[in-house]
Amino acid sequence: MRYRDAEKRARAYEAEALSSLLNIQGDDVATVMKLIQLSPWVQNLKFEMDIEDNDHAIYTVRDCPTLAILENEGKGNDTTICLDACMMSGRITAHYCNPKIKVTPLKLPPREIKDDICCRWEFKLER
Repeated sequence: MRYRDAEKRARAYEAEALSSLLNIQGDDVATVMKLIQLSPWVQNLKFEMDIEDNDHAIYTVRDCPTLAILENEGKGNDTTICLDACMMSGRITAHYCNPKIKVTPLKLPPREIKDDICCRWEFKLER
């Protein structure tokens, strides 16, 4: 459980630091997408962001080194770890901007085909 607490603090710190250093302000989903895009961890991923409007976006990860490692292990941890860690990370960043932003997984591991997307998330703010 210590890992989870440290991860939560790190994600919250990252959102605050990026926001402050780069003057990223806002309470909408578009702001969350900017923060996610600039996250040092996300630089390891191949991803797409479909920003439908300021309050709704779909975030798709096409290539994730962590998922590849977990799949190669073959222990089935990909489903649990991806859901837990990525959901927590997305929610912390979203809630930093606005606690009303909902983060919903649309597609998660396991993948049946290795060339398929890794995961897909919806970020939505109901006003």
